[in-house]
Amino acid sequence: MAHLKHADMVALSRRTGDRLDVNSREVFEDPLSRERLHEAGLIDEKGVLTKVGQTVAEQLEAQIEVLKAGVPIEKRKGISERRAWTSPRPWYLLKAKALTLYTNGDLLGVGDPPKEIEETVPMPDDIKAKMPRMLQRYLSICTLEMFPHSYQLESLGGFEYVWLADASQEKMIPIQAKYFDYFMLRYPKAHFFAGGAEDAIACKVKNRGIKDVVALVMPFRVVGVRPQPRKGWKPNGEAEV
Repeated sequence: MAHLKHADMVALSRRTGDRLDVNSREVFEDPLSRERLHEAGLIDEKGVLTKVGQTVAEQLEAQIEVLKAGVPIEKRKGISERRAWTSPRPWYLLKAKALTLYTNGDLLGVGDPPKEIEETVPMPDDIKAKMPRMLQRYLSICTLEMFPHSYQLESLGGFEYVWLADASQEKMIPIQAKYFDYFMLRYPKAHFFAGGAEDAIACKVKNRGIKDVVALVMPFRVVGVRPQPRKGWKPNGEAEV
């Protein structure tokens, strides 16, 4: 089943009883999922799960329940396919002298936007006017270092988020996993810093961006289970004791 893709597992997780609605776009985000699931022997031509398909679906659902409760970040497998630049809102671009900023309201990046953001529009005047004061504020308040702590999802194919925690684990703030992945791929040496619980998280890289800040990302508003602090957790990445 190595040829199956993430979209196929998402479709399988959306079964109703012993079948998948083969005509539903809500079930099949990728129309080729039907073909791949059929070739793998998990469904028949009508979308009814085979015996093997039932077993795989049950195993998948058990794994999803674990991830919904939250797992240590070290146990997260792979990188989210939901890339940061996939946004329902436009990407705004601001160029002022040597400074370039881009934002979709959740993420604000310093510098040229990644090539995957194929289209940007000029930043509206009302947003542009707020930028200097907003940047100054976050540059001054984001001083508490945060570390990747846990991973959670709401549903397979739905929202995924990474919890950041301070060294004491007294403060825990979630951000969307797609933005965390973006930072890890674009800025592998990045460190995270928080201000207040409702404030943006600053992503910092030494000698980059504006006073080391290369990006800001808004916390993700989570309703549901909150990962509990882990006994023996070490924020510097060492093994737990």
